[in-house]
Amino acid sequence: MRAIHKRIANFFADKKIALLGFGKEGQSSLKFIRKYHPKLPVVILDERKDKSKGLNLDRWTIFIDGAKLKKIKKDDFDLVLSSPGIPPKKLPAALLKSDKLYGQAELFLQWFGWQTIGVTGTKGKSTSSSLTYHLLKKAGVKVFLGGNIGVPLFDLIPKLNQKSYVVAELSCHQLNRSKTSPHIGILLNLFEEHLDYYKSKEDYFASKLSIFKYQQGEDTLIYNLDDKRIKKYLKLHKTNQEKMSYSLKTAKADLYVEVQNLYTDMLRGKAFALKTNLLGDINHYNIMPAVAVAATLKISKTEIKKHLATFQPLAHRLQYLGQINNIHFVNDSISTIPEATQAAVKALENVGCLFLGGMDRGVNYIELVKFLKSQKIKNIVFFDKAGKRMYEEYQKMYPKQIEKINYLVTEDFKRAVQFCLDNSPKNSYCLLSPAASSYGIFKNFEDRGSQFSKFVLKLSKHKKFKK
Repeated sequence: MRAIHKRIANFFADKKIALLGFGKEGQSSLKFIRKYHPKLPVVILDERKDKSKGLNLDRWTIFIDGAKLKKIKKDDFDLVLSSPGIPPKKLPAALLKSDKLYGQAELFLQWFGWQTIGVTGTKGKSTSSSLTYHLLKKAGVKVFLGGNIGVPLFDLIPKLNQKSYVVAELSCHQLNRSKTSPHIGILLNLFEEHLDYYKSKEDYFASKLSIFKYQQGEDTLIYNLDDKRIKKYLKLHKTNQEKMSYSLKTAKADLYVEVQNLYTDMLRGKAFALKTNLLGDINHYNIMPAVAVAATLKISKTEIKKHLATFQPLAHRLQYLGQINNIHFVNDSISTIPEATQAAVKALENVGCLFLGGMDRGVNYIELVKFLKSQKIKNIVFFDKAGKRMYEEYQKMYPKQIEKINYLVTEDFKRAVQFCLDNSPKNSYCLLSPAASSYGIFKNFEDRGSQFSKFVLKLSKHKKFKK
């Protein structure tokens, strides 16, 4: 590892460096650079005003609040590290085309890609990443979890040795400019999202492809055989790594699930029953790639089964909150696209009330409306701007059908939750699965899910959910 650390030190040496954005990852990058070069000049450019207040920065660090990133000149810096939340459209074209612009994940993969298990996809990344980490950790593998899930990858570097593995949740923004792929890549699915960030859905899909595009023969790609877009891109980018597929639809895959049993030649013996705390068949798409990684690293079937049963669902992802007044409440605030909401409804089957809506990013809701009609859910909340558009789409497409259901169109979150409490049938699921972004009213999807849970308890006058 000494050689890698020398390579890292040389990479930053004698460079004039700019950090774009100073959130969690930007702060991590500065701290990391300072370990190798305590007195190297670093300029921090942040669009937000007064961001530098209260920061105790050293004399070699310059902070520019309210920076105009579009005005950055390519020759002003030798190296620019951009935070993943900054869209390419906010940066000058000359910088985007240069070899000076990097992201933290891209550099991490250059240095430690050979021991990285990278996980990406539109939905399911956090559950798949966390489950993979859980299976390996419980089996005694020296493994760390980081990336988009909350721990900056640079923060993990001091902990690594030659035998370590890193499970890295990688967002499209982190992969977007990368010219390196992880040793083991997992591609879960491709749905339309982040159209406010990318010029087109094709640009968004292309941003994910670094998970496998630069893999070599000794590397491995684990992918969802049921996803038509993934199969299309695998044909377009012919690569020679080992490929492992998983499916809920065909026994031709390397791993497939049928009637709650997992079949694979990767593990000795017969198929085994999936005993897990994860709700719904949709989570089998998160379980199979994690099992594939564990099997690749020679973890036994016995251990995989045992540790799979102890994994607890992550918050806001088909999270069973419990019962209030014999109504089962589920927080699926992470579902910000129609496909995820449809999957959640299918997973629970008996949905008595569905909470939809949020910030409107222009997502197409026609297929969601068709799905809602087919499911015949009797109680629906259409919340905020996106919810209103869903309602209008429903009314336009099926005017007679929508009059047969009990619905509420509102921008009042408290009123929406009260509707759920008043109208969810006994012994059914009340499901928060918005099919829309949370921003605007809430800080993020976590805040939305937490507020939902709090309001259910507050309005029902219960102190906690009954499990």
